[in-house]
Amino acid sequence: AKVHHFYALRLALGGAAASTEGTRADRPTVESCLGTAALAMACVMAGSGHLGSLRLLRVLRRCADNDVSYGFHMSISMAIGLLFLGGGRLTLGTSKAAVAALVTSLFPRFPLAPTDGRYHLQALRHLYVLAAEARCLEAVDVDTGEPAMIPLRL
Repeated sequence: AKVHHFYALRLALGGAAASTEGTRADRPTVESCLGTAALAMACVMAGSGHLGSLRLLRVLRRCADNDVSYGFHMSISMAIGLLFLGGGRLTLGTSKAAVAALVTSLFPRFPLAPTDGRYHLQALRHLYVLAAEARCLEAVDVDTGEPAMIPLRL
C-alpha cells in the first residue's frame, strides 16, 4: 500500500511544473522513499516471485525519465532481484549476521551516478548474498527425529 502511495505521489510530482523550487526539492525525496519502499516490499516477498509485486516494480521501472537518478534505477533493479532470489529457491535469513548484511546492503542512501561513492560504497550493495538461505521443507518424525515420507501437494 505504501509503494502505491509513493508511486502516486511521484506521478503527481512528475506532472507538476518544474519551475517551482519546491518541486525540484521534493522529487528526489519521493524517489528515495519509493525506492526504499520497493526494497522493503521485496524483502518481505523475497524469493517468492510474486506476480503482483513484479507488476508494480515493472511499472516503476518503466516510469523513468531523464530526471530520475541512477539510485532510483538501482533500487528498483535490486528489488526485482530480491523478488526472484535464487530463482525461487532462496529466501532471506533472520539470523543476526543476515540482518546485518541486509542493513548494510540496503542502506537507503542511493547514489546519483555509478561513480558516486560519497555516502555508501557500491560494493556493499552485494552483501545481501550473505543473508540468502535455501528454502527447504523437510518432514521429520516427532518421536524419532528421523526424516519421514509424507504425501505433500503444493
